[in-house]
Amino acid sequence: MVTLSTLFRAARLFLVPRGSYSRTRPSAAAEPEGAVIPSIGLLTEPVRRKPFKEEAEISGLSVDGPVAEITVAGSPGGADRVAAVLLALAEAGTGVDMFSESGPMPGDGMRDIMFTSPVRDRPRAMEALRRRRTSIGFSGLRYRDDAAKLSLKGIGLRSTPTIVPDFVATLSAAGIPTGPISVSDYCLAVVIPAARVTEAIDALDAGLHLGRRTA
Repeated sequence: MVTLSTLFRAARLFLVPRGSYSRTRPSAAAEPEGAVIPSIGLLTEPVRRKPFKEEAEISGLSVDGPVAEITVAGSPGGADRVAAVLLALAEAGTGVDMFSESGPMPGDGMRDIMFTSPVRDRPRAMEALRRRRTSIGFSGLRYRDDAAKLSLKGIGLRSTPTIVPDFVATLSAAGIPTGPISVSDYCLAVVIPAARVTEAIDALDAGLHLGRRTA
């Protein structure tokens, strides 16, 4: 019997040939090459801006999991509540990876705070939050232990405007639900159901033309 743990060990890293990803935006709103920025502050001479290059290099897809996705439901939200959640987790020695806060819910305006942690840390994280339920202020806790983090690795991912929308749209078109997302120039990561990992990889491989190398 193939377990999820075996699947993730075998599929930890899917390498794709190193190459560039680019897509031209339809509008002509980009600044002309060599656009001049007026001098401000302590600058005495105008600064000539380098032309924007809309291109990213993608090196591969990686999978981490299974991970626990925990939702702190019905919180008023705001920086102080988020800080209180993070402090409780830190004091409990719980690892935290992906983190996000939802927009206000219709009606009561409450928010959900979501994060991922190693499955082994989930009971400790939830117990720490329950002890601080009154001080943090939330209505309940939800969790799932069958999530996975799927990451697109490369260079220039955040500075290439089309990468993130194409990534999310590709997963959406394949019917794969997404959780918290994090973006940097070197990694674009999203939480998805562990059972949908293979579908997600195949969809991204085709949708983003990654040309994944298979054994």
